[in-house]
Amino acid sequence: MRRKTSDIIAVTVGVIILTFIACVICWVAGYRATKGAEINVKPAISASSSNLQITGTLSNIGTAKNVEERIRREEEIRLGEEARRIREDSRTAGPGADPGSVTVERTYSVEECRGIGHRLCISTWSEAEWPALDELWGFRADGSVLESGWDPLAHNSSDAHGIPQACPGSKMASEGADWYWNPETQIRWGCRYILGRYGTPTEALRFRLANGWY
Repeated sequence: MRRKTSDIIAVTVGVIILTFIACVICWVAGYRATKGAEINVKPAISASSSNLQITGTLSNIGTAKNVEERIRREEEIRLGEEARRIREDSRTAGPGADPGSVTVERTYSVEECRGIGHRLCISTWSEAEWPALDELWGFRADGSVLESGWDPLAHNSSDAHGIPQACPGSKMASEGADWYWNPETQIRWGCRYILGRYGTPTEALRFRLANGWY
């Protein structure tokens, strides 16, 4: 009887040990499976994020191209409208047109034109540049004239027109539709022209005296 009890205890302990070992094996297998799933999920998440980034980048590129295309179209329309306006102005009051067909709303004296020129010269450059601009567009010390003598209606056979003698005069339409007779419109255009091409009236005058044109 004592031996039978001992055998039962031994069997019971053996069963407990085997059960424990089986549980450990199952836990290890489950842990490995879980880690494997995590490893598989991470590349999927990474790939998904990459796809989102690529999609976002492509979307931004598409938006930038659309904006660029819209700006280009608007600029083409603006340039087309400006060219049309200049053509219309040239037909109605352009160089070479019959002076009798041009409506001159008012005339200006030399002193009025010089006053406008002086004001715009100072606002564009400085007082130091005024003598050069006055000599270029007005009268020289000997009474001779290089360009217009501050006459907004001055016009020559080469179709140069106005105080700055723009050639053709219709170039000045970029400053206003009254470019044919308004000295302020003409002088604004002339100042921009000198600023962009020569920098200052002093340099423009130096070039004019050396070459006979500017």
